[in-house]
Amino acid sequence: MRPRIVVALTIFALIASNAAHACGPFFPYAYLAFGRERDVLKLPEASFYNELCRVMNVERTADDLYFEPFGQRANTLAADAQALADALGAAGTADDAAAVIVGEYRRAREPDPPAGRSIPYDQIPREFALYAEGASKYHVGENDAAIAKWKELLALPADQRKFKSVWAAYMIGRALRDTDVAQANAYFEQTRALANEGYADPLALSGESYGWQGFIANKAGDIATALENYATQFTYGGINADSALSSLHMICSRAFDTPESLAACATRETASAVLTAWVVSHPGYARSKAWVALLANANAAELPQADLLAWIAYHAADFESARKLLNAKSAATPYGNWVRSKLLLRDGKVDDAMALMQQIAVDRDAASVKPYQFEYYDEYPPHSSIDAELGVLLLGKQRYAESFERFIRAGFWRDAAYVGERVMSLDELKSYIEKHSQDPAMATPLATGYYYMDEWDPQTTDGVPKIPNYLELTRYLLARRLARENRWADAQSYWPAPIAERAAQLVTLRNEAKAGQPPATKQTTLEWFLGSKAKIVVDRDRAKKLYDAATFTRQYGMELLGTEVQPDWHMFGGLFDLPGHHGPRARWARSNPTEGIDEPVPAPEPEELPEELVRVLSASDDELKRLRESGPTPNQRFHYRYVAADLMWQAAQNLPDNDVETLRALYTGGSYLKNRDPKAANKFYRSLVWRNLNMPYAQEADRLRWFPENPPE
Repeated sequence: MRPRIVVALTIFALIASNAAHACGPFFPYAYLAFGRERDVLKLPEASFYNELCRVMNVERTADDLYFEPFGQRANTLAADAQALADALGAAGTADDAAAVIVGEYRRAREPDPPAGRSIPYDQIPREFALYAEGASKYHVGENDAAIAKWKELLALPADQRKFKSVWAAYMIGRALRDTDVAQANAYFEQTRALANEGYADPLALSGESYGWQGFIANKAGDIATALENYATQFTYGGINADSALSSLHMICSRAFDTPESLAACATRETASAVLTAWVVSHPGYARSKAWVALLANANAAELPQADLLAWIAYHAADFESARKLLNAKSAATPYGNWVRSKLLLRDGKVDDAMALMQQIAVDRDAASVKPYQFEYYDEYPPHSSIDAELGVLLLGKQRYAESFERFIRAGFWRDAAYVGERVMSLDELKSYIEKHSQDPAMATPLATGYYYMDEWDPQTTDGVPKIPNYLELTRYLLARRLARENRWADAQSYWPAPIAERAAQLVTLRNEAKAGQPPATKQTTLEWFLGSKAKIVVDRDRAKKLYDAATFTRQYGMELLGTEVQPDWHMFGGLFDLPGHHGPRARWARSNPTEGIDEPVPAPEPEELPEELVRVLSASDDELKRLRESGPTPNQRFHYRYVAADLMWQAAQNLPDNDVETLRALYTGGSYLKNRDPKAANKFYRSLVWRNLNMPYAQEADRLRWFPENPPE
């Protein structure tokens, strides 16, 4: 079936409504950053596409789908022209002559053919002439005349209609679908019979015939038959799968309109299986409860799809029905085990649940569970979350390296980065890199949704930046951790190119400027005896090097010092200030503020959970201690700006009062902070004024009680 415009408008409306609801950037799903630890109790939202593939026993990928609502006429003309070319070639027509005939035929078959163009009926095989005559009648609403032409085509000897027989039978079915349902269905069946006999079917009309029979059944209110026909159309793949999937979404929803429709679907094997696949991928309390109640029977050991029904029941918080459904033989699957693991967690049997989840992950890796088509960012975790769930639980059990590994395997870089940057020690992270550098998961490129990195590898082809893998990201994360600890020499071997070159430049600048060392002073014996304060020795050369180090740090601080997660959010290029891990993790374990960590706010408790589970979903004392010790200095957003400002302060300390270079250093250092942290910038403002009172610029700053708009000349 191809009611393409209707489907296009429907999907467009859905897309538009979603866009209006959730415009803005998408961030990959994460457990720890938003205090979503309890989401380990959730099950993902399934993909109807992949569940339908399982139900109909077809091997397809999402790449098989394409959506081209307004291009079918062109595809039909192209296939028609190619069929004519093949027919003329088989008849021995010369290539040049055939090309002219095909060109005239195609131009005349266009929706609005140029004036004076007509089909060369006397030069084309009879079956093409009859088909074209019928098509021209059909497109002006003369269905009876069109059907007569196509029936005449089907009456030709078999060897004279091998190219257009399937087309003719299919079009007769379409022409009759609103006036004679029985005859329409008969011709759609003949369409498939002719294709099976070897007649040409380049547009897969045999598959589309099932779609039109589904259309007829749906119009008659026979939802179960409609589902079966559309599901069969889906098995043909390509545009048939695309069209059928769109139709099945609508028909499955319609099945819940009346109890009669739902009951009819429940008694038909294929319809029931398709509707189960749809419900598990469209969680909704009312329909989930209704469908489980209709199908579930605790004593039915042979109940089909009990694993998915248990999944549906769990989504509807009907845990009792889920437990009963898991007794069926068909629930002994990775899907069923995933539901079992959730129920074990709710029972407080955390170790048993984790053991089962580890087996599920193995089964998934063995392709027993297919990846879902879509990764949702909002209510439900993505299907890849089984390893991430283990990562959450392992973190709560203080098995940090294992937790990091599970998050990497799941592709949950935001959670992995939290563990690697804030919880694992430097030695633990270095050891992990050494032991796991050859792991396949570490060689996996970073998933989409992050802002890596226009200049990660400038030696790219076709202008497409290289996407780093998890090993490269982990090494880079470690390099920045070491740099923040001023262990630049240790960091040297971990930088990615070309960032390593910039890191070396900054190290050189810092070393030459003697960053962190106090300015030189001088004091005579008499001054010492009289108790006079030692005078700072002006060192313009050192001040210039400190100034250069500060500007370099400000320019490249994000990539050389920025934290991967809070507070700098390097993984998103520093463009977004998101809720961090500190507060949510501490919130689980503490009801009072914890020193060095964002003040936790007690979260509402939606349900009572076993103490054993709450314990592993909370930050341990050891994790909180590591959080305090691993933060940047200062623990502020864009903390490297404070580092750059401090270098500017050091530059000013090596310069004399009432000097334009002193003004410039203090103004620039303050400008790094004044917009985000006026309190920290005030130190620079006050020094700018009091050390340079004889200069008009400082006097203007004093009058304004803040930095002037423009820097000193």
